[in-house]
Amino acid sequence: MNAGNFRAFCAMFWKECRENAKWAALAAVGLLLALVVGAAKSNQVLPYQVKPYDEFWNAVYTVIGFGSVLTALLLGMLQILPERRRDQWAFLMHRPASRAVLFWGKACAGLALYLLAVGCPLVAVSIWAAVPGNMAAPFDPRLMLPGVATILCGVNIYFAALIVALRPARWHGSRILPLLAGALGYFPLGLTNEFWWTMAVLPFTVVPLALAAWASFVAESAEARRSYAGRAGLALTMFAGCSVVLFAVFAIAVGFYSDVQRQGSYYSEATQDYGVLTSGRFVRATSFPVRIVGGRYVTPQQISELHDLSGRFVPYYPDALKTPTSLMLTGTQYAPNAWNVSYMQPQRYAQEIVQPLRASSPRFRWFYIAPRRRIVLYSTKTRRVVREIGPVDSQSSDTLGTAQFLGSPVSLPVSSGLTNTPYVFSRQIYRLNTDISSGDFDPRARLAWIPLFHKPLPEAIVSVTPSRSFDGPADDTQYVYYVCTAHAVHVVAPKGQVLFSVPVPDGNKVSVVDLPGAHGDAVHGGNDTRYFFWIFPNRIATGLQGTVTEYSPHGKVMQREILPSLPPSITIAASSKLSASVAPMISMFLAALFLQSAPLALLKAGPLGFSAIWASLSWLVLKRGGFQGRTRIAGALAGLFLGLPFLLTILSLYRWPSRIDCPQCGKKRVVIQDRCDHCGAAFSAPARDGTEIYETSGLVMTHTEAA
Repeated sequence: MNAGNFRAFCAMFWKECRENAKWAALAAVGLLLALVVGAAKSNQVLPYQVKPYDEFWNAVYTVIGFGSVLTALLLGMLQILPERRRDQWAFLMHRPASRAVLFWGKACAGLALYLLAVGCPLVAVSIWAAVPGNMAAPFDPRLMLPGVATILCGVNIYFAALIVALRPARWHGSRILPLLAGALGYFPLGLTNEFWWTMAVLPFTVVPLALAAWASFVAESAEARRSYAGRAGLALTMFAGCSVVLFAVFAIAVGFYSDVQRQGSYYSEATQDYGVLTSGRFVRATSFPVRIVGGRYVTPQQISELHDLSGRFVPYYPDALKTPTSLMLTGTQYAPNAWNVSYMQPQRYAQEIVQPLRASSPRFRWFYIAPRRRIVLYSTKTRRVVREIGPVDSQSSDTLGTAQFLGSPVSLPVSSGLTNTPYVFSRQIYRLNTDISSGDFDPRARLAWIPLFHKPLPEAIVSVTPSRSFDGPADDTQYVYYVCTAHAVHVVAPKGQVLFSVPVPDGNKVSVVDLPGAHGDAVHGGNDTRYFFWIFPNRIATGLQGTVTEYSPHGKVMQREILPSLPPSITIAASSKLSASVAPMISMFLAALFLQSAPLALLKAGPLGFSAIWASLSWLVLKRGGFQGRTRIAGALAGLFLGLPFLLTILSLYRWPSRIDCPQCGKKRVVIQDRCDHCGAAFSAPARDGTEIYETSGLVMTHTEAA
């Protein structure tokens, strides 16, 4: 950028700041008031009270999200629309500077005002929450990251607003499509768990919108003045907007279809599953199709018949059949874990873990602080830290809970303060040594979390499933914990003894059934439960075999059978059928990627004929628009793979040129081409009437001369 362009850029920047600073200040004040209202809750005693930790920060993120959208939309529109009237736009375009310099001066000023208008309220609320005594909860600077990411995603809305204000299209037509594409810019917030991943994905949404806004400003309605980068950005923007429209229309259609279906009567499909009888016999259970009327089950789920593994019929008794419970070998569904909980959730940095069962207004709040790996106790009266509590070190004589929790958290339930609730970490399981469910206790008492294992497990824990609910004493011998690691399932007694371990190969899923009753070498008066483990490959395919094994309480194998996998039940929903007809190639690719099966079943709902239809229509539309052969072929291939969204994109991007009758062949020809598409004839010279200024030699004239 030379000196002249830099001076023009600075002049445009400060001009936009002076004109729009009042709107940015108004947005900042409104957003701050919305944060104050959203973070407070009414109380019968106090008219104003701060919400609890989770509700407070979720309310802050929600207000910042809506505020960023409205502020970006307001600034983007107000920077363009007032200047489009009374020849102000022509005056601006004839300044001694290029249009690109003028655009980036406007855009940089708008972005600076937007970041100040939305960022200042977030900083103010964070500073207030960080001051001790304002909230009975910890503060971590990383709690600002969700707000920062939301504000940066709002840049998409700003550029989309510029495009909407600049494009010469109908408001009830394709003009609002860029706003829908800008709304997709918030998709990275839920796509990844890490802030830096969101920042890495964000340019892929911001850059196309910025290029589209730049091309719309520089070229306006003149397609020839747009660069290839600007054309590509505008095409991607319109494609994203058309995709959002189709998704919304199909979601409404599927919802309407589901409502109509719920009003009628239909039957669900029959299902098959393995189970075990109380006698220890393995069976395959087939259920009746269930009749559903008005969205409710008219007939309950019933077993139609039972067969053993050899195919022989087995009499069915309802109380005799037990179906297995699935165990989780991955920890993605547990919280809070620094590797699987999104940075958008405040539980990642601190989680409230105890809510006394019999205390409507608890005196204390318990938070697990991930960086310290300890639990911090806050007083709800003073809103300050009362005490830090940790686990008891099983390797020493520590009884005061001065140690740190081992590993990262896997499952920290919000318990009522009972002693038998497990708090699962990747290397250890802990339980509270004192019942605090009443809410009345002395914070100076000897509170600590007792480790379940005397020595940590060699592998990291990914999930823990109890054999039944926690409604008995902690030393009850009639239930166990199924502790899952990456390569094994450990059956653990309530006192921490590992009864036995079941190895699990990689890529397999595990289910379990425990049956009480004397069997084999079970000790009289002890744990006489039998354990049945199903291990199957974790893929939806036929022909894969699994195993079911019965274990005694001491880990002795009582019996083992090889089971063929049941036929997968793949139900093609109405939404899948619609998506397969709109974009067949994309639907087949997603089916093959996520269903892990051949997408042949999906082809029955959306045949490949739809791809041919969209390709043919794309070719015809481009031909009607006067495009040449290579462009038509490329458009037909894009329509073949991208389907209806691409067809709507080219319809929204280009204006159809006027057509007249060709004097040679009589067919319709577009006026923007020198020769007829059908016969190749040129425009004939107009008849002379004596007013001509320039004469041309020959009869071949371009369309500009003919005009």
